[in-house]
Amino acid sequence: MTPKPPRAPESTAPDRTFQAAFALLVLLAAALRAAITARPLAALDGRTVPDDAYISLHIAKNIGLGLGPLFGDDYTNGFQPLYVWLMAIPAALRGPQALQTVEGLDHLAKQGLALGAAADLGALIVVVLLLHRQGYTRAALFFGLLWAIHPAVLATALNGLETSLAIFFFALIWSCADRWRLGHAPPSRLVLLGLVIGLGALARIDLLMVGVYFALCSLLLLWRGRHRGRAYLCGTWLLGNVSLALGVALGFAPWLLYSLYYTQRWYPISGQAVRFLSLVGVDRRRMWPHYRGMLDAAVDALEGALAHLGRAALIALALALLLALTAALRRDRPALAPLRDALADLGLPLLFGLSLFLAYTFYIFCPWYFGRYLAPLTLVAFVALGVALELLLRALPGRPRLQLTLFGLALATAAAATITLPGVDALLRKGPNARLGYRNLGLWARKHLPAGARIGAPQSGALAYYATHLDVINLDGVVNAAAFRALKRRRMLQYIRDNKIHTIIGWQQNIDLLALHSSGLSSYDWQKKQTIKGFRSWGHPWLVYEVNAPPPPEE
Repeated sequence: MTPKPPRAPESTAPDRTFQAAFALLVLLAAALRAAITARPLAALDGRTVPDDAYISLHIAKNIGLGLGPLFGDDYTNGFQPLYVWLMAIPAALRGPQALQTVEGLDHLAKQGLALGAAADLGALIVVVLLLHRQGYTRAALFFGLLWAIHPAVLATALNGLETSLAIFFFALIWSCADRWRLGHAPPSRLVLLGLVIGLGALARIDLLMVGVYFALCSLLLLWRGRHRGRAYLCGTWLLGNVSLALGVALGFAPWLLYSLYYTQRWYPISGQAVRFLSLVGVDRRRMWPHYRGMLDAAVDALEGALAHLGRAALIALALALLLALTAALRRDRPALAPLRDALADLGLPLLFGLSLFLAYTFYIFCPWYFGRYLAPLTLVAFVALGVALELLLRALPGRPRLQLTLFGLALATAAAATITLPGVDALLRKGPNARLGYRNLGLWARKHLPAGARIGAPQSGALAYYATHLDVINLDGVVNAAAFRALKRRRMLQYIRDNKIHTIIGWQQNIDLLALHSSGLSSYDWQKKQTIKGFRSWGHPWLVYEVNAPPPPEE
């Protein structure tokens, strides 16, 4: 974490060998992502694309058509702006007529997948070059191989959301912070670093958690410079922090102004809504069981990426830690120096990963989205494993052939453990599955429901995106501030009737959520009309309920 002078890369391989290996990794990663992106959207729906992707695309479509960030009847700020604004560009270029057809809507969604794949490839390039620059060439290649082929990474890259864009900006922030260290870089560079952080927060607001790292660096510099007098305090420390904060403000201010202009709110409604939904049925007086459940869910989400790396990678990490512990017990400072340098180099990703994990596990919650919310931790874990392998190999000085052999075995083991995972085959070869995804629901509503019908749905993304002739109102509050207020006040039934919603579509648990937050609900108020045949989503049938008008008052 502490600033230190730059050092030349340490590598057993010449730069030309690294460049050739790096080029092959980039080509492999690009080819895999292009092959999956080229597949029919129906084959990827549900496997990689969630309902929230269609929410973002629907808002982007409305912005591109000049309607503003509209969802249903009102403007919303319940989205991550950078991805939506970027997707508004191809929406505007396609025009309103093309976006009335299924083919046009599918094409726009595929462009969203391509944007995510490109951002993911950019993250690979930035991190590999950064690790090589820091002197961890073998770690860079180890990370690059895992990131290029791992199915969890591929699925995240092609989820049609902002996740990969956020990971790219996180990698860029780390790379810039490694070059322009607080307390050493000129103010102009710190403004630029802050600008990258601000733009990263537009990609996903939780990237502002990198502020934990910069705050600790700032406090450390202040402590070290406490005897240098007022000149240092005002001329170096304060100027550096102000420059960094100015850059962040310049990058993030457009979103605040945009949100205030359209919604009169600066805080995204989606964050409040998902936390509220996560706490439904939780006893606020006994939160520990809930925290334990969130912790288990977070660990489960990470295991999908880490459990299949093979024992070799975990053994490498354990051996590296064992060597460090042995050196510490022997008070062997030279032996501890590589570990100390590695912790300094990885200070930002480690602190950011820890902050992200704690924030979602103990405050934000929303466990059903942990797979993508905690996706940056996969990058941190892959980097940490690669660096651990590097440190282990460095503990074998003077034996380059043994180092090369062990490194080759580690790469082969990781690659074999990864490419044999069932997720790779599903992404590359399997066709549409009528038991996954949300696109089928949107197409069903497009075909079977009359034009102008007002439909309410907690899971409303694909419905709004594909059923362009309907008025779809979000009912879980994620992109609807009025619905969120009605949920909190247990007035959902009144909200539904006030907004002339005559049909509700959702899973049984969605209907139960609305009923729980509707005071005075009776069996008369809404009644099941049908169960949609022909498709489900993860075993859940889609139910159609009809909302009845309130009975006349008794005389």
